[in-house]
Amino acid sequence: MNLDNPFLIKFLMILFSLEGSVSENVKIHSYIGHQIILPRPRSSARPHILIWTKDSMFIADCIANKITVSTKQPDKYHLFLNGTLKINRLKKMDAGNYTVKGHDEDGYKLFNELITLQVDELPLKLDELCSQRILTCEVKSSEEPKPKFKLFQDSKEMFVQPVYDNGTWKVTLQLKVLSGKFRCEVDVNSGKNHTEKQITCPGEDLPDSVPIFLILIIMGSVVTLMIFLALIIYCIRRKNAKRREREAEEYALQIQIENHMQQRKLPEISVSSGCNPQSQKSRLPPSELQQQVAPSKSCPHPKPPDA
Repeated sequence: MNLDNPFLIKFLMILFSLEGSVSENVKIHSYIGHQIILPRPRSSARPHILIWTKDSMFIADCIANKITVSTKQPDKYHLFLNGTLKINRLKKMDAGNYTVKGHDEDGYKLFNELITLQVDELPLKLDELCSQRILTCEVKSSEEPKPKFKLFQDSKEMFVQPVYDNGTWKVTLQLKVLSGKFRCEVDVNSGKNHTEKQITCPGEDLPDSVPIFLILIIMGSVVTLMIFLALIIYCIRRKNAKRREREAEEYALQIQIENHMQQRKLPEISVSSGCNPQSQKSRLPPSELQQQVAPSKSCPHPKPPDA
């Protein structure tokens, strides 16, 4: 048997290692769409032959610093010279048991480690802040690649751009009405996940049984009442303005009459003045009074006309 053939050595190592004991079992957890690096076990000597398998299926190996990757998924796996294995764009089917084996040049086993990989759905979180009408959707993921977000409000899509901050991709929306059924979808390296939430903020919930025409009637009644109140206020103000104007005119007329009466007021006659002829006549002596009366008695009466 020619043991210089590397493929034969690889086959024999995989075959006989199925019955060998595993030195350690490491559990690693990741999410759909992420990438993960499976570490090589620590060893004092560098392995001459290193082989990675998943559920006993060949993935990649490194023999004398020459790397070979499975042709079934060449873009899925990447093996480094130090023995670590990178898995790109994780999917649910990538979960399972991975085994890494190392041997020296003489074929002695250096390590045989089992790694259990668990792949879960993306941890989506959909939250609301009713006081500010803000909706946020976030997912914990690496900075690269950039995930694609889709937000829906009652089946209506809203276009948003995510922002990366401290290991979390987040989208934030400020809405006029933060009530209804919301759905957040995220796609990271073809790994999709979604979450839904029924949100009802205080003061924005209306029962579904309320018909549209009833809402319109209520709104019309409110508008009519406001117009009626505005007309009443206008009439009251106009009436008060006319009353104040009339009072102002009456007050001005009264002031004018008082001024006119003051201008026409006669001067007062002094009581001590001797200008009263009647009083002088009453003071004449009796002889003079008889002389004034006598001529009136001597006047002949007119003669009646002849018949």
